[in-house]
Amino acid sequence: VLSNGDRISGTYVGEVEGKHRFRSDLLGELNVPLASAKVEKTASGVVAEAAKPAAPKPATPPAAAVKPAEEPEDGFLGWWQEHRPLKEWKSKFVFSLTWQEGERNRTDYTLDFNTQKTSGPDSYRYILEHATATQPGKTGNVTVANRWFTEFRWRHSLSERFFTQTNTDYLTDQVKKIDRRIEQSAGVGYIYVQTPKWNGTVTPALTVKNQSLGGKDSGTDLYSSIFQDLSWKPSAKITLGQDALYSFDLNDPGTYNWVVGLRFEARLDGGLTYNLRYSFDYDHYLPLGIDRQQQRLTTGFGYAF
Repeated sequence: VLSNGDRISGTYVGEVEGKHRFRSDLLGELNVPLASAKVEKTASGVVAEAAKPAAPKPATPPAAAVKPAEEPEDGFLGWWQEHRPLKEWKSKFVFSLTWQEGERNRTDYTLDFNTQKTSGPDSYRYILEHATATQPGKTGNVTVANRWFTEFRWRHSLSERFFTQTNTDYLTDQVKKIDRRIEQSAGVGYIYVQTPKWNGTVTPALTVKNQSLGGKDSGTDLYSSIFQDLSWKPSAKITLGQDALYSFDLNDPGTYNWVVGLRFEARLDGGLTYNLRYSFDYDHYLPLGIDRQQQRLTTGFGYAF
């Protein structure tokens, strides 16, 4: 019996000591292991056929090590890891603190939170800002800044350049005696520049405003507003931006509000960011006796996630 599977004719003798034994006229007596040959009876004799070696079984890969499940954290961190409520949002948190002691003691801190999401033709943005500052006075610490501002903006794309926009704002400022200011705006915007590095929009809108100043309810009025913003990314880690808002009373154009902001952001390693922001606010809505002009320069480190 040849190892390549060729057939050799002969007379089958039988199984001897675990082997097939048969006689061939050409090769004489042959002994073939039982597993290496197959015996077939024919009318003229017996044929032994070499068995083809069985295909080797593929090696079984070693079982992957099973990583033990991590124990969930307790409290708020555990809830956040399990639900991750902002996993589809791009968010940024910035905190800055200034503590001064000497000729004049003062403590300032600001808190900014910004998150945004795009889903199909819709984009959403939410902003929360808080600033507070205290310094010693004749009878104790005096609050020289206490401001809360929050805004929700929704944009819906109509085409490559046009979109609809709604803004819902809430402001309270203890120093300016703004007890409450609620604004709801709606308009159609236009993208006047859009490149990989530049993006700019302008949005005329109508605004319904309800406010209370110094404990007096000023009622609800209709205003015309123009929102404008521009951003430039000279590199993947640097962003510079500018935004502005101008609004005036339709019944009294001499009553207006003008806000301009400039910002700088540098992304560091590990999601950390460095942020610098300047804002100028002239609010003609405020009654006489209250400083209508305000400038703020804030800087601090943040975390983007």
